[in-house]
Formats: sequence, structure tokens, C-alpha cells
Amino acid sequence: MTGCIEMIGAEDVTVSYRRNGSEVCILNKVSFSVFEGESFGLTGESGCGKSTLLRAICGLVPFSSGILRIQGRLIPYPRDKRFYKMVQMVFQDPYGSLHPLHTVEQALILAMGSSKKPKSDEIARVLEDVGLDITFRFRYPHQLSGGQRQRVAIARALVGAPRVLLLDEPTSSLDASVQAGILNLLSNLRAKQGLTYFFVGHDLDVLHHLCDRVGVIGGGRMREGL
Repeated sequence: MTGCIEMIGAEDVTVSYRRNGSEVCILNKVSFSVFEGESFGLTGESGCGKSTLLRAICGLVPFSSGILRIQGRLIPYPRDKRFYKMVQMVFQDPYGSLHPLHTVEQALILAMGSSKKPKSDEIARVLEDVGLDITFRFRYPHQLSGGQRQRVAIARALVGAPRVLLLDEPTSSLDASVQAGILNLLSNLRAKQGLTYFFVGHDLDVLHHLCDRVGVIGGGRMREGL
């Protein structure tokens, strides 16, 4: 059940950069709202600015003008600890987003941001939430399948108990059977933890399975819903 509290808000957000002496506009006055407990999907052609919008929200890409809000508050720049306590991002490539020399346990401990080493049962609980058992704690990314790496990436995003997940095509690099498992995991986590999702993807079947609403970006603008 979605609520009426706005968790993510954008008003006339524009992202542009200069190339060969001219300005290139990636996002042109994009506005939208995503409400508490909702799963909002965004699609569009490759290069249309979908992932750029997620990166602008989490501070990886600067936006030229406009307003971004999280839970009704203006998002600070640079992003602060309060923001990352509320919002986390899961990237498309789970292998690239995990440090190759860190074990699963080390990745989770770093995400917890605590100087005190968590107990084994805390690590076990986090892994259990994403369908992995405690034996995975000492494995490195190269020892995991693509689906297992993405489960670790999701666990890392969730250890700080955020309210919003930005999901940048998190299943596009996985085969169909593994993809279904990750989508079911995300659906279950959303229901169990009351999460709000902003899900970027190409596959309309995936978007309609996971999302309450789907928007389309084209020509740098949010054009319609599906």
C-alpha cells in the first residue's frame, strides 16, 4: 500500500554539459513525484538520461538547475550522512560495484559504517534477508555468481535501513531465471520493509511486474506513463 507522503520529488531538473564548445542537454526540466511505499519505474531509449537522473539524485552527477527533494526536504550538495541514511543505490553491474579484494563480510561492515565489528548473527541476518546463508561471508566477488553478487549488493544497500532504493537496471546483466529470483527478492523486501523504489530499466515486462507506475523519458523530458 502506497502512502501520500512524497519520498522523492523533482521540479524542472536539468542536467547538461559542454562538448566541443556547445551545451548538450541530457535532462530538460524533468519533474515527478514518487510516494512512500511506491515502486516507480522509468524507461526510455539508451542514452536518454534514465541513469543520469538516478545519479543526479544521489549526487554522482551535478544538475544544472531545478529542485530535488527527499521526504519533502531539499537534497543538500554535497550529499550528507543523513541523505545516505535515507537513500541507497543498487547499480547495474554487481561485479563492478563490489570491491574485488573485499569479502562479502568486509563489504557489509564498511556499509554499516561502524567502528565496532558486528557480531556473526548480525551478518547472518543481513545475508538471510537477501536469500544467502552465513557461509557466503568470507567469499570474494569472483567466487560468486552474478545473481549472488547482486544479492550482496542489495544487502549492502540495505544494511543502514534506508527508506528509498534507487535501482539502476539491477537485473539486466542476469539471465532470465536468475533475474526472476532477484525481482521476487526485491518485491518481498519492499513489502516486508516498506521500501520506496525508483527502478530504471528497459524491459517493460520487468517494469510492470515490479512497479506501480512507469514513466518514459524521451528527448530529455518525462513524457508519459505506461
